[in-house]
Amino acid sequence: KHLPHRTMSKQWLACRMPTLHISMFSILAIIAAAACLTHAGAEGQATGERICADESGAGFDDEACFLSASHQLHERSKRQRHTMNLERPGDQHMQPRFAGLRHRKAASFSQVRRGGTNSGMARPSSANCTWTFVEQPLSHWDHGAGAGTYKQRLCIFSSYWGGAESGAPILFYTGNESPVEEYVNNTGLMWNLAAKLSALIVFAEHRYFGESVPQLAGKANCIAYLTSAEALADFAALAQTFRDPTELGGWGASKSALIAFGGSYGGMLAAEFRIKYPSLVQGAIAASAPMSGFPMTGVQMDSSYRQLSNAATTAAGLPDNSCYTGLKAAMVFLHEVGKTVEGRSAIGNAMGNLCVSIESHSDIQKMMSYLTEPLFELAEGDYPFSSDYITYALSDIDAPLPPWPFSKLCESVMPATQNLVLTGSEEEVKFTVRMKNVSVSVDWATSVSNGFSMQDLEDSGVLELLNGVKEGIQVWYNVTGTSDCVSYKGLAGLEDGVSEDTRAPPSLLGVRSSSHAAHPPRPPPSAADLGLSGGDASEFWSDSRDICYPKTSFDSDMGWYALSCNDPMNLLNYYVQGTGKDLFWPPNVDPGFSLTEAVKESWSNYCKEYMDYYGYTGSPPSADAWDKWVTADYGLQHLTTASNIVFSNGELDPWAGAGVPAELIKDQPSLSAPLISKGAHHLDLFFPTPDDPPSVVEVRQQEEDAIKGWIQEWSQVF
Repeated sequence: KHLPHRTMSKQWLACRMPTLHISMFSILAIIAAAACLTHAGAEGQATGERICADESGAGFDDEACFLSASHQLHERSKRQRHTMNLERPGDQHMQPRFAGLRHRKAASFSQVRRGGTNSGMARPSSANCTWTFVEQPLSHWDHGAGAGTYKQRLCIFSSYWGGAESGAPILFYTGNESPVEEYVNNTGLMWNLAAKLSALIVFAEHRYFGESVPQLAGKANCIAYLTSAEALADFAALAQTFRDPTELGGWGASKSALIAFGGSYGGMLAAEFRIKYPSLVQGAIAASAPMSGFPMTGVQMDSSYRQLSNAATTAAGLPDNSCYTGLKAAMVFLHEVGKTVEGRSAIGNAMGNLCVSIESHSDIQKMMSYLTEPLFELAEGDYPFSSDYITYALSDIDAPLPPWPFSKLCESVMPATQNLVLTGSEEEVKFTVRMKNVSVSVDWATSVSNGFSMQDLEDSGVLELLNGVKEGIQVWYNVTGTSDCVSYKGLAGLEDGVSEDTRAPPSLLGVRSSSHAAHPPRPPPSAADLGLSGGDASEFWSDSRDICYPKTSFDSDMGWYALSCNDPMNLLNYYVQGTGKDLFWPPNVDPGFSLTEAVKESWSNYCKEYMDYYGYTGSPPSADAWDKWVTADYGLQHLTTASNIVFSNGELDPWAGAGVPAELIKDQPSLSAPLISKGAHHLDLFFPTPDDPPSVVEVRQQEEDAIKGWIQEWSQVF
């Protein structure tokens, strides 16, 4: 669902709503935070001001710097994050976003909804599953280490199946970073195709997520076995199990082609399942899989924000691109007008229903973050139907976003752009925004006004534009319709009474810092730490301190952190924003910022310390921040050597920026990479609705045709 990068950020859906764990896909590994942008702190300074305080802290506090416009990748999120997905001041390194990789909250089986989220029609769901557990080795390779076993949960649906002798296929979902019910209830493509193809349906839960979590407390290196390679080996073992007439009730499907499905991180797994085990997997539908987001795959570090920006243009069906221009200009005006006491007062009066007034430029920074942080999730979830897929995944709230939620935001922005003119070079980030007599020029991250008066401001339409953005973004924050005021100042993702430093790994919000805050050394675990009834815990402790004694629950967020650390999943496609090719301002990096610098700041360089601190041992002692092993193991630089995979992406989905480009695989006829016009995060996997754009109907047909061809190939061999 949300991608590998569940975002490690958190946001409020309303003034007092439970937190969102972003971060669709989440997912994937992320990135340290860079030193704050600079700022001259004097009130009323008209020119040359930078966005943040310098490292000494002059001008603003750490929180203001952290929540500056370099809020990037919220979960900078996973995401997630899927979503999804948001942050905490004081954290100094970016964490992996879930998203669709940015982004999710753990839920027990009893908490997960059985019904659908994008249609009022009756449809199959987790209530139709036969649920079972299969014992799997914790390590499929390290047999002599005594790693032990765990129980993996499966959903099986056999009512459509034609039986073993018929050779009817197995449709197999490669579960990702959430309880598997999320995928059971939303992957309508599998259910519909199974009915047509007389197929057996299997949804496999990913190890260490949902109810497939092994015993951790008291075990040495307990998270060492949470890797994509081990997860794929689980799936391979299951493929063999379903083909063996003596195992798991005797399915005996030896003649059946197995077709893998997955979205976001799950889409990566589906493709990798085919790549690694082609004798077991006949083909794969890899939807919204960010296979090109790793450091050595030619990743463009701003690609997710460039892709996201499509949702504010005619590509999303809007009449023009004024929403795109209005959102960018609003951040410039907000920053500049907010430099003075009078300006802040005017902004507050125009916006009206703020929970707290705007008192300082630090508050302006928070407002900038508040207004732009949810854009990733809104684009990721920009579906043509009302859906709580994103909101529920991030917050367990059954409150659906409306159809086309990003366009809904734009409905409040576009009418206020009538007097807006943007001139200069957006690509060089040297441009001017003007509304009547109010003009502001920017040069990278600095801004300067034309010295407009307060009367000029009131007559210009600038305040109406800022209020329009504020009203529009309530499609996210006030999704329940119960919020009475705008809580822009609330720390994203923190509930009332929750300490801001109790949990989060490096934040994804976007401030970069060259320093890393060391955690205090951890003491030996007590019997209580390990859940023992009495006595001491010495027998579970060694000088190497490799025994797990959890200090916090192992929920889906913690599981994602561990997975992103172990592989690692250092996706960099959402690392940079505001550098001239998207709708954001200001830039969150200095000019010339390089891929090498991003890799040096990677979460993977610090994640072992974080995991150890919370009592979860077993992460690699040294970081593979360039993802050299993952790149080589899955052939990410040579995907044309693969076969029988559909890499689908949505044109509006931020994660499409890390998708496999069609140009790369054009000469391999058994691979395809369709781009779904007006498509959001793995839209093709959902149940069909009457409001689907024609493009997704066409792509689903292409996928069905490909699957039928793969099944035919298999039948010729068996």
